[in-house]
This record gives sequence, C-alpha cells and structure tokens, in this order.
Amino acid sequence: MKIMVCVVQDSPVFFDKDQTILKVEKLTKEYSKQGCKLIVFPESFIPGYPRGFSFGTIVGKRTTSYIQNILIKVWTWKVKI
Repeated sequence: MKIMVCVVQDSPVFFDKDQTILKVEKLTKEYSKQGCKLIVFPESFIPGYPRGFSFGTIVGKRTTSYIQNILIKVWTWKVKI
C-alpha cells in the first residue's frame, strides 16, 4: 500500500496559539486536497519554538525571575491533546 506523505516546512504564528492552530487547519486541508494522507508538522509547531528570539537577553545571562516568567508563558502556550 502506498500513501502520499507531506512534511510541512513552515513557521507557526509566534506567540499566538489560536492563529497557529488555524494555520495548521488551513495547511492540513490544502495538502489533503493534494492527496496527502499523512501530514507531518515540525516538533513544537504548536506552541512554537522561539528559535532565534533573544527576548532581550543574552543566553547564559538570564536571571532566575526571567526564567520563571518565560516558563509561565510557555506553560500558557501548551496544547492539551
């Protein structure tokens, strides 16, 4: 049995979980219309991995309070499956 597989190479809508989910829905519909039966998104597409963002600080120089605030933000971006 052969199936068409799609590997998505795209970016999420950073810091907007709802818009990212809408983007996943749009891309899924688009690729399924092209015959894809398995559509794979990058790890951490939802909630989005902030690669390249410095958040106004230098890596290795983050304070404990800064890290705690980021962890709280990341926790709010989670998706319950």
